[in-house]
Amino acid sequence: MKYWIIHAGLWSILAFTACNEEKTKSNPDPYPLVGTEQRSVRVLEDRRKEVRDLEANMLDSTLQVDAKTARKLLLKAMGFVNDFPKDKDAPGFLMIAIRATRGLNDHPATIAHIDRMMKEYPNFAHLSDCYYQKAFTLDFLMNKPEEAKTAYRTILRVFPDYRYQDQIRARLETIGLPDSVLLKRFEQMQDSSGNL
Repeated sequence: MKYWIIHAGLWSILAFTACNEEKTKSNPDPYPLVGTEQRSVRVLEDRRKEVRDLEANMLDSTLQVDAKTARKLLLKAMGFVNDFPKDKDAPGFLMIAIRATRGLNDHPATIAHIDRMMKEYPNFAHLSDCYYQKAFTLDFLMNKPEEAKTAYRTILRVFPDYRYQDQIRARLETIGLPDSVLLKRFEQMQDSSGNL
């Protein structure tokens, strides 16, 4: 009996080793003979490159968003942000995800990503543009004038020197007005300037 137990144990070890060897052959380590830290750096660089390559190919030859590439880009960019939220490239990759969701016309996701940017990366160099994208998306793409007004006012309050502040103030005066009123105002402006 003891002989059979030892024999079965040896066969199990051999079978396990053979299966492990086969798995290693079919999935070779892309970074052999490097330490954990070097491997982590290479994985991080590979993931950065993957996102940047997808971003470069998001537009097709007619400059239209390629939906399949945009979806893949969104997954890879958000995967990077979720896995490495403290990395120096995380806010930029979140911005890439914002562009991808806009390209896919997924406006609620665009707003959610912008809100995340505002919350998690308040020192991002282009945060003012994120605020503006939120207001623009609410105003023109989602047709939510009251929420857009709030977003525009927030920009003027938080970023008083924002480069589009004149356009924002003008938009706040006209947001929610019917097209007929806007057209009449435009005609009046043309008449007063003598350019009809």
